Amino acid sequence: MYLCSLIQNNFIMYKIVAFSLMMFALVSLTSCNNDGAVLKGSIDNVEDGTSVFVSELTKGYGTKIIDSAQVQNGSFTIHLPKTPIQSLNILSIQGVNGNLSFVNENTSLRAKLYKDSLHKSEITGGAANRMLKDYQNQLAKGNNKIIQATDALDYDELQDTTVAQNMQDLQAKIQEENTVYRKEAIEEHPDLLPSLLMLFDMEQTRSVAQPEMKKLYDGLSPQLKDHFIGQELGQRLAQGGALAIGKKAPSFKATTPEGDELALEEALGKYTLVDFWAAWCMPCRKENPNIVKVYNKYHEKGFNVLGVSLDKSKEAWLEAIKKDGLPWNQISNLRFWNDPIAKKYNIRAIPANFLLDQDGVIVDKDLRGPNLEKKIEELLGQE
Repeated sequence: MYLCSLIQNNFIMYKIVAFSLMMFALVSLTSCNNDGAVLKGSIDNVEDGTSVFVSELTKGYGTKIIDSAQVQNGSFTIHLPKTPIQSLNILSIQGVNGNLSFVNENTSLRAKLYKDSLHKSEITGGAANRMLKDYQNQLAKGNNKIIQATDALDYDELQDTTVAQNMQDLQAKIQEENTVYRKEAIEEHPDLLPSLLMLFDMEQTRSVAQPEMKKLYDGLSPQLKDHFIGQELGQRLAQGGALAIGKKAPSFKATTPEGDELALEEALGKYTLVDFWAAWCMPCRKENPNIVKVYNKYHEKGFNVLGVSLDKSKEAWLEAIKKDGLPWNQISNLRFWNDPIAKKYNIRAIPANFLLDQDGVIVDKDLRGPNLEKKIEELLGQE
C-alpha cells in the first residue's frame, strides 16, 4: 500500500497504492469531459484499434477510468476532465504490461510511448509532470546503485555478515539521499502534486521526525491539503504525534495462539519491543533471527518482545512462529491490514516496531539489524 509504486518499482522504498492497479479490471468506464486538457500521444508497433486507457487515482486508492481512445496510424487523443485539484492519473495500453503515471494539471500533454519498453516512455507537459519525472529519475538512480552492488556479489558473499552490513549501509545512504531530495523539492514546489506524493512517502517510511514532517506539511498549498491524499496525510500526522518518542504507547489487547487474551501492560518488561510482523512478510521473516538473537542475549536482563501479527491465516501464523523459533508473546486479530492495533499505531508497512520502557512510554521506533542490538546494549548492557 505505497504511493510511489505507481511511479517507480523501487524495493528500498515503502509504497502505498500498488494494489490499486489490481483493481483496474474491476472499475467501470465513465464518460469523458471535453472541457479539460488533451493528452495527445504516439505509439509504434501496435495495431490500429488498440485501446489506450487513462484512469484516475480515487479516494480509497482505487482507480476510475476517465477516458479511452483507440490508436489510429500510431496516434491517439485522450480527453482529460478539468480538475480543481491536480490529480494522479495512470495510462495503460491494451495488451501491454505496465503503466505510466502522470499528473492532470489542466495542461495539454504529449505522450511518446514504446510498446516493448513502456518504462522508457514519457508523458510531458506542465511543471508537475516535470517534477514527477525528476522524482522518478531520482528513485531509479538509487535503485540502480543497489542493483549494481548486488550483481557484483556472488551468493556466498551475500551471506557474509560484513557484506550484508555494507549493503544495509548503502541502502541507508540512498534512503537519506532520497530524503534530502524530497525535502528540498517539497520546499521549492509546495503547490505541485508530486510534493504531496513525496511527503506521503516520507511519512510512510518514517524517514523524517514528526516535527519536521508537520513543518513540511504546513508549508503545502491549501489546494494540496484539500486533496484527498493531503487530507489523509494531515490526519495521519495528527495521529502520529500521539506515537512520538516520549509519549505513552496506546493500550491494546488481542488473542494469543492459545486463544487467551493478552494486554500490552501484561507483556511489559524493563524494555519491550512491540513488533508488527506477519508470516507472509519476507522482510519480517528475515529480521526475525536478529530479534531472536537480541532477545536471547538480553531477556534475562529485562528485554521482552510482543509480536503483533497482521496475518489472516492462523495456521500460517503458528507455522511461522514455530519455524522462526520465536519464544516471546504473540497476539493477532487475524485481520490483515484491518487489524485494529495496526490502525491505532498507524502501521501501513511492516516490519515496524516500537520500543517501550516499563511504563509503556515510547523510547525508540523501527529498530532493525544492528541498530536494535546497539540500542538494547545501551539500555541493558551494564546491568
